[in-house]
Amino acid sequence: MAQFLSKADLYAMPILVVDDDSLQVSLTTCVLNDLGFKNIDSAANGKIALDKILHTKAVPDLVICDLKMPGMNGLELMANLRTNGFNGSLIILSGQETNIRYSASLVAQLSAFNFLGELAKPINKNLLESMISKLV
Repeated sequence: MAQFLSKADLYAMPILVVDDDSLQVSLTTCVLNDLGFKNIDSAANGKIALDKILHTKAVPDLVICDLKMPGMNGLELMANLRTNGFNGSLIILSGQETNIRYSASLVAQLSAFNFLGELAKPINKNLLESMISKLV
């Protein structure tokens, strides 16, 4: 993925929302749609997300990921993405405590992909937009 995108490319980029809570996935997708993003997919845990990323042609440019999920959690997903050469962007969106989100953000910053930031649940539309706008 290019470091900086045009506005048109930004709104067309594939986004993967990874969360085991279907309500959070729906809310995040709704917020992204409100911001103008239309190419949104989801996965219920890290394992499903990793399978989608590794075995589809539509590799997401942005992954928005929860931390606490069954099967494969967000930290495990980040490690697997790094191992498999993912070079897209990442936003952590989690209901975990601030210190846990901060620690996860440090791990993300040390990874090969572009870390845009971390958000507490429930999602804040303005903060999400600000993080994504770093790609323009």
